[in-house]
Amino acid sequence: MVIPKFLIALALVGVVDSVSYMVVAPSIVFYVLENGGTKEQYGIILSAFSFASFLAKPFVGYWADKSGFRTPYIICLALSSIGGLIYLIASAWNGKTAVALMLTARLLGGIGGASAALGFAYLAKVVPHDDQTKINSILSMTRIFGMATGPGFNVFLALIDTEWFGFHIDPLNSVGLVLICTNAMALLFVYFLLDEPEEDLSAPDDDPTPDESNGTAAILRGLMSLPILIPFFSVFSFNANFQLIETGLAPAANHALGWTPVGVSGILGSVSIVIFINMMIVFSLSARKVRDEYIIIFGAAVSIIGYFLIWDMWRWETTPLHFVLPIVLGVSSFPFLAAPTRSVFTKAVDRIEVLRKYQGSMQALLSMFASVAGFATPGLVAAYILRNPEEVENSQYHRELSPYALFAPLLMTGVLCGSIYLAFMTGSSKQTDDAANGTLPDEKTSLVSFGKGGDVKPRRFSAKVEVNRRNSAQLLGMVQASMYDEHQSLYDDEIDEEE
Repeated sequence: MVIPKFLIALALVGVVDSVSYMVVAPSIVFYVLENGGTKEQYGIILSAFSFASFLAKPFVGYWADKSGFRTPYIICLALSSIGGLIYLIASAWNGKTAVALMLTARLLGGIGGASAALGFAYLAKVVPHDDQTKINSILSMTRIFGMATGPGFNVFLALIDTEWFGFHIDPLNSVGLVLICTNAMALLFVYFLLDEPEEDLSAPDDDPTPDESNGTAAILRGLMSLPILIPFFSVFSFNANFQLIETGLAPAANHALGWTPVGVSGILGSVSIVIFINMMIVFSLSARKVRDEYIIIFGAAVSIIGYFLIWDMWRWETTPLHFVLPIVLGVSSFPFLAAPTRSVFTKAVDRIEVLRKYQGSMQALLSMFASVAGFATPGLVAAYILRNPEEVENSQYHRELSPYALFAPLLMTGVLCGSIYLAFMTGSSKQTDDAANGTLPDEKTSLVSFGKGGDVKPRRFSAKVEVNRRNSAQLLGMVQASMYDEHQSLYDDEIDEEE
């Protein structure tokens, strides 16, 4: 079994990217407060990463569509490394200056985080539709591995107390060192292992005329279709819900249970193992040809239960189990929502002719909704959902979160309804779209494609894409015949003609 080189590169980048993100989460609130910041500034700084990622993703996606993947990837990761350096040195100041530097560091990190959309766009170009969920699950599993190990770095960082050239390095600012090293490693992985994909073979041979399919009105109609809008809403919802845990866990657990960053890191690392196991389940379900919509429905139902219990069971002076159990349920739903939603979206984009050629931009647009959730939710959680210790202790039920936390199960109820619609109301959507585009086979439809003038037009062959697709299939335990082996003479003749 040969693992495709592009999958190795994207997996390694995913690991270090998630490590660099998760190592910040357990300790940033303490870093901000210790250097003169406030709880509200903590929410803003935490939101800055996703806000910058939101602004950068459309440019990164457009850049990839026009000039390829490698250069945008490398530039983004270099900016993330610079952000790590600024995060490290921010503690040399105090008050407004330190807070401003932390904000700048997370903004640069967010621009680097925009490169995550490039990985999904790359897969959309080189992986067949039937394998999208499985390959996305593999990539997600590597990211979950990074999420599991990322918080664990704080266990080792807690031991750091030293000086370099007169600069004091402690458990909080040493996170910046991890950011510098991990993003530099990711940059090297991209430079040495990630090749540019060949032209997407799913694209039509003849460019459609602008008046027919490339106009602004046609693009807007495609973007406003339910098979596109529902994945947008789904990605926003489960990322907003995850931000509730990420933003609220550290301060709530610190007040209710006295947990430190090490304790929070232990919980985040432990639940990442649960997520990894559920990723394996999603991979198995996809291999058994279970529809993505059914997987999303199950995940939405589990998420509704989990996030309702987070609001209800996170209480002052409760037991650790009352904190851990709702978290496990809430994050367990993530694998059943993330990869299947991305797969549903990729298939929907390819079915809409006017959007098909903008796969990189569309994947970036989908990721932008995750970024919107990422920068909008933490500030709202810090301002309206996290309750002050005095308010918690004087309340009747001692809940750490206000009733506004119920936004999470309400959002997932909307995802559940939308997924049920896609599953049971659009089962023949592909046939409907094909009929609308005039590509649905019937008794009059030729079995081969013709160019202008009626000449038989062979499908363009790309050796690199064929190798990538065959290796992806072999990785998933399937045997795939090589088009090149079967039609070698045809392709050799075509290459000779081109030369």
